[in-house]
Amino acid sequence: MRTQLADAPGRTRTIWGEVNADGTIRQGSGDFTVRLAGTGTYTIHFLRPFATAPALTMHPVDAQGFPYTPNGYVTPTDAGFVFSNTYAGAGVNLRFMFSITGRLGV
Repeated sequence: MRTQLADAPGRTRTIWGEVNADGTIRQGSGDFTVRLAGTGTYTIHFLRPFATAPALTMHPVDAQGFPYTPNGYVTPTDAGFVFSNTYAGAGVNLRFMFSITGRLGV
């Protein structure tokens, strides 16, 4: 799904999605893939990278769909990001939503 009239270098675009706890895509813009890299760790890859590291907003949710405050980290790059969630020192799988906006690369 395109968020601008044309995908041209320098334009801004947004990638968004909702990912199930098992790493499958629940819904989204269609221009990313997800890999459950280990318990509680998800690697999201953009099909077309950004020119620089984009701005990321992320909302983990519990099994009922309510916002959840995770322990862990998010590491964005121009080509994707890694989200790792832990509880009491162990990895925990959970559903999450994200929106990421940045400038298109070449």
